Amino acid sequence: MIQDIFPHIYHNEYRNASPLKDSIALYYEGDALLLKRGGREKSIADTSAWQEDSVPVFPRFGDLDDVSLYENAVYLFTIDDEEFFLVDEIKTVPLGFTMEKIASLLNKDDHCPQFAAVTGRQLYDWYKDRKYCGRCGKPLKKDIKERMLYCECGQIEYPKISPAVIVAVLNGDKILLSKYAGRNYTRYGLTAGFCEIGESVEDTVRREVMEEVGLRVKNIRFYKSQPWSFSNSVLIGFFCDLDGADEITVDTSELSEAVWVKRSDVPAESRGGNSLTEEMMLLFRAGKEI
Repeated sequence: MIQDIFPHIYHNEYRNASPLKDSIALYYEGDALLLKRGGREKSIADTSAWQEDSVPVFPRFGDLDDVSLYENAVYLFTIDDEEFFLVDEIKTVPLGFTMEKIASLLNKDDHCPQFAAVTGRQLYDWYKDRKYCGRCGKPLKKDIKERMLYCECGQIEYPKISPAVIVAVLNGDKILLSKYAGRNYTRYGLTAGFCEIGESVEDTVRREVMEEVGLRVKNIRFYKSQPWSFSNSVLIGFFCDLDGADEITVDTSELSEAVWVKRSDVPAESRGGNSLTEEMMLLFRAGKEI
């Protein structure tokens, strides 16, 4: 999955650090990131496992050649010994670098660069959306001890993380697969949804399955979790069994299709090994579900 970057080690503890010339700078414009293609470095900024003619390299502060960026940079995280910082403005794009869609980094063999890019994007969005206090409207300030924003009125803000469930509903040798309505993404997936206020994740499983396909479930069992920066979420994967009738009633506002699929008919093509959904579907296909 996207967070599986071994042998690299991700350090998410906050540091009150300042960038050096060789520190990595992440610069975003919406869903695009500043990258260079074709370079090769002996660090996690280099993805040597990828095709040589399309190797993406993150810029370093020395590449950007702008002294003001050092003062305003925000420390994000460290991978191995490489420190990553967020920069909010670049006056001149250095030679060889271009803005590319973050999606261009997905479905590659080496998850490390894509993990760094999407995790940095999650923090970029949080800082961008939390400039002012929601209580009094004054500008928020950055804390120097932890990744937190605070206001003089006493309001504090931490990065947004929303829990959501991914549910594999099993019916003997069949699994429930569905497709979202009104989206460009057309592959089959599993039932999913966000936890609501005052709701346990197990109750979220029951509610989402009932709401989306009109089925009852039992024997809910936890499988694995996954940070999913694309939606500021932590995904919590469950397997469960059908409880009662297997007739599907599709909520067409959420789904375009929902079907029971035999184990041998579960799509086997890889989507890059990024998602918990894919892993759970392939686990069922191989007869290794819990």
